[in-house]
Amino acid sequence: MAQYADACNITNADIATLEHKLSLLKRSCEETGRDYQSVKRTVLLTCALAETDEAALAKIGSIERDAHSAAPSAQIRERALIGTPETVRHRLAAYERAGAQGIILYMPDSAQLESVRLFAREYIGT
Repeated sequence: MAQYADACNITNADIATLEHKLSLLKRSCEETGRDYQSVKRTVLLTCALAETDEAALAKIGSIERDAHSAAPSAQIRERALIGTPETVRHRLAAYERAGAQGIILYMPDSAQLESVRLFAREYIGT
């Protein structure tokens, strides 16, 4: 797998799963003589962001009803960014420590723009 890939994107993984999958990539790189650092590693995560953890947790209902999500609530909490900007910041740091170099976000409520604006204000500075 590592011989030809320039990037790898792992979707909706909890930290342990991400670490496991990236360890497989690293081993494949070592076996083929590829520099592990030369492969861009991203993760796609659902993000429910709000001013309070309670408000963010309330958004889980819409995530659970999403046709693409058959996971129970506990798994969604482990495999998503759910909470206040500070809570999400800590979760993002954990993904970075696990080896992710970039995050791709899916915000199920993005059409209302509240989460997008909060994200921009907190993380981009606008």
